[in-house]
Amino acid sequence: MHVAILRSRKSRRLASGALVLMLGLWQSSAIAQLNVYTVGAAGSCDYNSLREAISVASAQVGGIAELRISFPTITSLGYSFAGNNSEVKIENPQADIRIYGGYASCSEPLPTAGNFTTFTYNNSVADAPHSLLSISNSYTSGTRRRVTLAQIRMRGAFDGSLGGPTFGGGLSISGNTELVLDDSTVNGFNAGNGGGISVANLSPVDPSLYPSVALFNNSAVDENTANNGGGIYALLGRVRLSASSVSDNAASQNGGGIYILDLEDAGDFGSSSNRALQIRGGSTGTFGNSISGNSAGSAVFSSTSGFGGGIFSRYGHVEILTQAGGFSGSNNQLFADNQANFGGAIYMEGSSQPAGGPFAVLRSASGYFGFNTARSRGGAVYLKNAVDATISGNSGPCGFGLFQRALCSEFAGNVAEGTDGAGFQDRGGAIFLLNERVDGASRPIVRVYRNLFNGNSDPDGGAAVAASGGAGAGVGSRMIFNRNIFINNAASTGNSALISNLNGVDLNFRYNTVLDSNTSTRMFYMDGGELDVTGSILWGTPDRTTPFHFVWFPENDATMVHAGCLVIRASDEGTAGVPNPELLQPGYPPNLDARYAPRGGSNAIDHCDDLGGAPPADAYGNGIYDTPGIAQRYGNNDLGAVEQTDIIFANMFGSRPEN
Repeated sequence: MHVAILRSRKSRRLASGALVLMLGLWQSSAIAQLNVYTVGAAGSCDYNSLREAISVASAQVGGIAELRISFPTITSLGYSFAGNNSEVKIENPQADIRIYGGYASCSEPLPTAGNFTTFTYNNSVADAPHSLLSISNSYTSGTRRRVTLAQIRMRGAFDGSLGGPTFGGGLSISGNTELVLDDSTVNGFNAGNGGGISVANLSPVDPSLYPSVALFNNSAVDENTANNGGGIYALLGRVRLSASSVSDNAASQNGGGIYILDLEDAGDFGSSSNRALQIRGGSTGTFGNSISGNSAGSAVFSSTSGFGGGIFSRYGHVEILTQAGGFSGSNNQLFADNQANFGGAIYMEGSSQPAGGPFAVLRSASGYFGFNTARSRGGAVYLKNAVDATISGNSGPCGFGLFQRALCSEFAGNVAEGTDGAGFQDRGGAIFLLNERVDGASRPIVRVYRNLFNGNSDPDGGAAVAASGGAGAGVGSRMIFNRNIFINNAASTGNSALISNLNGVDLNFRYNTVLDSNTSTRMFYMDGGELDVTGSILWGTPDRTTPFHFVWFPENDATMVHAGCLVIRASDEGTAGVPNPELLQPGYPPNLDARYAPRGGSNAIDHCDDLGGAPPADAYGNGIYDTPGIAQRYGNNDLGAVEQTDIIFANMFGSRPEN
C-alpha cells in the first residue's frame, strides 16, 4: 500500500538551497499532502510496473505524488514496453510528481547516496521512435505542474537504423510544465530536435506559462545528437542550469549543446520569465556549470548552418551569472572546447527590424571561454543583428586564499581558424559582430569589461581578438572594451590587427592594457569612426620587423582621441597618426607587476583625470586610488586595466621614481 504523509513543502528535497534560489520553489509554506508510491520487486512494493505507478500518481488529485524506485535498472521504457510500443507519458497530472531512484528497497525511507536507477530502451522491436519519457500539461488546466527526477540515469540505445523522434529523444516537455533534474543524467539519445531534451511550446501563452527544464546538483545532458539542439532544444521554452553540465553533444545544423528559439520580441529582460536560458551559480567542482565539448555543423563546411557550438539563441535572452569571491576558478561558468562554423561557444541572433525593434540580450558574468573553435568567424562568440551583450568579470578578484590574482572572466585559446574557404578575412579569434541591415538599424553592441584575453587567434585572417562588420559603410557594429588585459593573442602576418573595426562605427577602448606579447601588424584597424583609447597602455615593440609596428591603421577619415591619457611606445611607425605624440611616454616599458598593475616607478601611476568620463572599476573591481607621494600628471586614475592600490609610499621624497 502507498503511504500518505502530511508534509510541508519545506521537505527534505526542497531544502536544497541551490534549487530554492534557482527556481523560487518557496511558493508557499502551506502543508501539502505527500503520497508515496514504491516501485520495485513484486510482493514487497506497491507496484512492479513504473508505467502503472506513473498512471496512478498522475491521477492523484492535489498534493505531491512521490515515486520511490528500488529497481537498479528499468529497460522496458520507450520503444517496447511489455509489448506496448509507445513511450511512457505523464499527461495532465493532477498533482506534482517526484520520481526518485536509488532506493535499496521499498522499505527504506531515503535513497542510498550514490545509488541511481537507470531508465533505458529495449529497442529489439523496430517500432516508431519515441521519447523515453514525455511530460505534458494542458494550459487550460489552470495549474502549473512540476515533475522532478532525482538520482535517475536515462540512457539511449538507438542503433542508428531506428532514428529518433521529432522532439526530445530522452525527454519531451510541453505545456504548463516544469521539469526538474536533480543529480540526474540524460545520455546517448537522438532526435530531430533536442537529442537529449525538448522543451517545446506551440501555443500563444504568457512566457510565465512556458514549459521549462531545470538542471541542478550535478545533473548532465551529454553525448546526445540531433539536427538542432544536440543536448537541449527549447522552442518557446525555458532552460535553467545550476551546478550542472551540457557536454559532448552534437547538432548537424545548429546549437550543439543548447538551441533556443524565442519570439522575435522576447519581452523585457528584467522579467525572469522572459529569459530563455539562465546559467547561474553552482559551487560544486572547479566550475559552476559547464557547456563543453559540443559541436554544431556537419563534416563539410556550410555558410548556412553550424551556428553555435555550445549555445544557439535566436531572439532569446541569455543570462550567465555566478557568485563573487571563492576559490580559483570556482566563479567561472565554463565554455570550453566547443566547435561550430560560426560562434564556437555562443551564437546569438537578434531581430533585423528597423531601429527601435526588439533586442535579444546577453548578460555574462565571470565566464571562462576557453579553446573554442569556429571554422569561420567568432572563435568563442558571434553576435548578429539586434543583440545587446555585456560580457564582464565579477567585481572582486578570483583566486585562492591570499593569492587572489586571477581575473574572473577570461577568453583563452579561442580560434577562428579560417577553414571556410573564404580567403583572408577579419574573423575575430574571440568575438565577432555582424549587422546585416543596409540602413544600419538593429546593430549589435557588445560591452566587454574586466576580461583577460590570452592566446586567442585568427591564424588565417586579420583580427586576433575581435572584429565587427556590417552590410555597408556606417552600418557596422558597436564594440566597447573597458578594463581588459590582452596578452599572447595572434593574427596572420598580413594586414592584421588585434581588433578590427569595420564600416565606420566608433570603437571605445578605454583603460585597457595591451602588451607586446601579442602578434599582429597593428593593434587597431579603423575603417572610419572614432577610436577612443583614453587611459590605456598600448605597448608594442619598436622596430618594424616585430609585432605592432603600427599602433593603428586608419582609413576613411577615422580619428583617435585619448584625452592626454595614454602610455605608448614611441617610434616613427608606432605613433603614426596618433594625435599629440608629445603626451606619449617613450623612455621605458610600463613596468607592471604580476597582476598587471603599474609598479611604483611606472608612468601609468596617477596619470589621468575624468576627462571624457570616469573609468569603471578596474579588472579586479577596485576603485581609484591616489598613491601617496606621487604627483599627479592629470589626475588620480592609473592607466591600464588595473589600478595600483597596494603602494603606501612611492619613495621618501614624494617624487615619481624612475624604473
